[in-house]
Amino acid sequence: MTESLSRSSRRSARATAPSRPTPTVRPLSDSDFFTWVGLYSQYLQDQGAKFTDERALRTWQSMHRITDLKSLVVERSGHIGGFAFATPHLNALDGFLQLEIGAIYVEQMEADGASLEALFESLNDHAASIGASRLLWRAPSANGLYTRISRSFGTLTEDGTFAMPVHN
Repeated sequence: MTESLSRSSRRSARATAPSRPTPTVRPLSDSDFFTWVGLYSQYLQDQGAKFTDERALRTWQSMHRITDLKSLVVERSGHIGGFAFATPHLNALDGFLQLEIGAIYVEQMEADGASLEALFESLNDHAASIGASRLLWRAPSANGLYTRISRSFGTLTEDGTFAMPVHN
């Protein structure tokens, strides 16, 4: 029987353990299709929606057809572990350009905050490059993990959307 490590021992072990490779974000490419489908299936499950081949193919084709859509993947050491896509939107009420995140997903989202943070940072950089003032996204209220993580990046608005100011 092994003894459990104390909190300080675990912290020391993590500090001396080899660090994980830094996640990198890049544009989605055609060669990512099969990996993306698996991630998309998990994303839909987390959102409470049913996966179908038709839905996946329609979404994939739309991501390639919409010219202003920014589609990204995050990877570590060649393993794709997440994706995001977003489109610019002009807010007619205040005249500001916003970047609306249509979907953002990372495998083991709670455990891999670095990959999620890398995706948000990349989306922020894209938003800044097009002159957007905010990032906007929705998190299903029934999914406590998405809501909690969304609160760590942005604030919940009156209409149920999360908003994060773009930093230059």
